[in-house]
Amino acid sequence: MGRMVVVCDPETALGFGLAGVEVRVCEDARDAAGVVAAMLEEADVALVALREDWHEALPDALRRRVDQGGPTPVVAALPSLARAAVPGEDTYIIRMIRRVIGYQLQIRR
Repeated sequence: MGRMVVVCDPETALGFGLAGVEVRVCEDARDAAGVVAAMLEEADVALVALREDWHEALPDALRRRVDQGGPTPVVAALPSLARAAVPGEDTYIIRMIRRVIGYQLQIRR
């Protein structure tokens, strides 16, 4: 079974660490990109989760590598509580579902 690694800021790391999740603490998006690149090379890592804003700030070459996927690891964005949802704006999860299944689901409330 593969490992899950969360790449996050020191404050978020406290919660994940208390839950027993392996964390890699970074100070900014640049540091996080380096950690994500390193995690892609580790054979026993199955899931890398990082802050949504850091995920969006990944360099183009690394983003293409993450987006093309592969057997492992899956790289997922953790929604940011600091970033309020803007009506009409696609969230990361909506964009990911659209990319995977080929069309956008419309959920009506």
